[in-house]
Amino acid sequence: MELADHELYDFDKFLTRAREMSKRKPPDVLLFYELIWGAAVVCVKQFFLEKFKILMKNHYVIRKIITIITSLNPANPSVCEKLSTAWDFAERCHKNFFNIVFLPVELRQEILKSIKGMRKSLENADLQNIETILNFEFKIIEHRNDWTVKIGNNKLPYNRVAFLPKPPK
Repeated sequence: MELADHELYDFDKFLTRAREMSKRKPPDVLLFYELIWGAAVVCVKQFFLEKFKILMKNHYVIRKIITIITSLNPANPSVCEKLSTAWDFAERCHKNFFNIVFLPVELRQEILKSIKGMRKSLENADLQNIETILNFEFKIIEHRNDWTVKIGNNKLPYNRVAFLPKPPK
């Protein structure tokens, strides 16, 4: 049996667990926050692995690429708006984990719905523009061989890793 070099939960499992944490009496908002953040990050990582065979190395890279994608002027601006809203929710959940802020059930449901729509929003993004931006804004390290990341039941190969370049001194 071939093992993956990295293994992550899948997007749907994160969302299912977040929904379960939200429905608990009382809700487990701390786990909800982390699961929402995890779903958002895995969604973005999986998208870039599938479409570009690029591993987004850390959260800073993911934040930067989402900021760039949502600032593009696509043919369908609602894609950027939906993705921006979902990512904003994910970022707030990540911050709330440390601040322990309670969210009412209606807002938790809105967050779940928004994060669930991230995959579709990314699928509707302009891939050609994203590829151009990747090569311009990020340091891309090429590997001679493919590595794999296992996300859920999917083994996704990659041969490039994206980093943010260090700012000039």
